[in-house]
Amino acid sequence: MSTVTATNDVHEVLVIGSGPAGYTAALCTARDELKPLSSAAPHSSAAH
Repeated sequence: MSTVTATNDVHEVLVIGSGPAGYTAALCTARDELKPLSSAAPHSSAAH
C-alpha cells in the first residue's frame, strides 16, 4: 500500500508513465522550469 501526502505545491505538468518518453518529457519540462510531477506504476520484480 502506498502513502499519499498532501502538499500545497503547484505543478504545471503531470507526466504519466515511465521509460524513455516519460523521463524525457519530465526532463524537458523541468529544463523549461514548468515544475513537472512524474507518475509511474511500480515495476513487478517477478520473472516471467
